[in-house]
Amino acid sequence: MAADDELRRVGWLVVWTLLGVGAAVLILVVILSMRVERTKYIEEKRERSASAAPADLDV
Repeated sequence: MAADDELRRVGWLVVWTLLGVGAAVLILVVILSMRVERTKYIEEKRERSASAAPADLDV
């Protein structure tokens, strides 16, 4: 009986550890994808502002 309780305790420890690691990985993926989208947005904005600028500034 004591071995069963110990095994059950270790099993729950493994389950909670895997859940914690999975949550951490999910958070990292969300943060990284947000940074990628932000970088794409900034590059597009920079390209749009460069194309909207007058081509010839010599006066």
